[in-house]
Amino acid sequence: MNENVKRDKILILTSHYGAGHWQAASAIQSALITQYPSLETVIIDPEAAFRKFYGMVSHKLFIGTVKRLPYLYDYLYQKTRTPNTLSRFLKGTNHLGIEDFLSWIKSFDPSLVVSTDPVSSGMTAILKKRGAVDIPFITVMTDYAVHSYWVNEEVDQIFVGSESVRQGLWQLGVDDAKIKVTGIPINPKFSRPFNRSALLKKHGLNEEHPVILITGGGYGLFGHDFSIRKLIDVMPCPVQVIIVCGHNHNLYKKMEREIKTISQPIYLKKYVENMEELMAMTDVMITKPGGLSITEAVSMNIPMILYQSLGGHEQENTDYLLAHQAAVFAEGDEDLYRHVAKLIQDPLKRKTLIENMKTIQRTQAAQEAAKLIKAYLPVQAEYPSFSLYQYT
Repeated sequence: MNENVKRDKILILTSHYGAGHWQAASAIQSALITQYPSLETVIIDPEAAFRKFYGMVSHKLFIGTVKRLPYLYDYLYQKTRTPNTLSRFLKGTNHLGIEDFLSWIKSFDPSLVVSTDPVSSGMTAILKKRGAVDIPFITVMTDYAVHSYWVNEEVDQIFVGSESVRQGLWQLGVDDAKIKVTGIPINPKFSRPFNRSALLKKHGLNEEHPVILITGGGYGLFGHDFSIRKLIDVMPCPVQVIIVCGHNHNLYKKMEREIKTISQPIYLKKYVENMEELMAMTDVMITKPGGLSITEAVSMNIPMILYQSLGGHEQENTDYLLAHQAAVFAEGDEDLYRHVAKLIQDPLKRKTLIENMKTIQRTQAAQEAAKLIKAYLPVQAEYPSFSLYQYT
């Protein structure tokens, strides 16, 4: 091999705002490594690396808002859906830490940049707009939602989860030639076959009783009034319940206290790395409508009841699944309990949901994204020698 030939390096930018952005980045990296082992890939969170204080404050503010004031999050989301003064103001915060970000990009010398979150996309777009870098730049959207915060004129390609998102971006003025409908990238482990009986035995579950999986995403965001006792009381038959609380320690403690009074088997977990195994055992899944969570469930044919939407992007995810009749939506806690009971005793309804999910499955999204990324690699990226702030 010619030692003078530059080894292609892919820089994948992401964020820890929710687990979905990071999971999508990891899925793309995994697909690239599997399909093109000669490529070098690195995942980095610019918020954590280059603007730690702002990242910490904004992260706490975001989580606090969606937990306590979800209507405020939805209000701001709707107000900035299309480009306007407020959306441009929010995008202005992407300048924070930009000089350190540029220095790191120069030192890493990537052949191509991929971003799976809007902040990283915005930061990269600023560098390209000012002529500080000349690197191919791809954005990967992680929800079935359309919002101006994801839109940057400087992007070369944008990968989306559905045809409806493609149409929505086009209406916001994005060049249709840049948009590729790949599906939302998920870890390949959610697309492989499983032996359900073997998994039930491995995890100590009864094969005769239905399994209900409850998850609130990486941060375990459930309703304050949710009661596992009330859910169990309305079940038409004995059930087994797995509750994944993620990083929400208060929720874990609350559930821990409540399940002590329940005789039926309840399996309480914190953040898990084997969600694919839990899903493979599941008859009905109760979940927040996060982009990655619902895509994983669709890929694995798991009947879903959507619960506790934050509004904003999660409402658009909900609308997408309901438009395809691929999930059930619960308006509140009492509605949730009724829907679970009905779905548990109605195998035909579960089968219908599964058949509808199959019409929107894109189980090879990560692999498709990897192919497009590889095909878009340039000969060499270029960096002008002048300072970023020459164009400020």
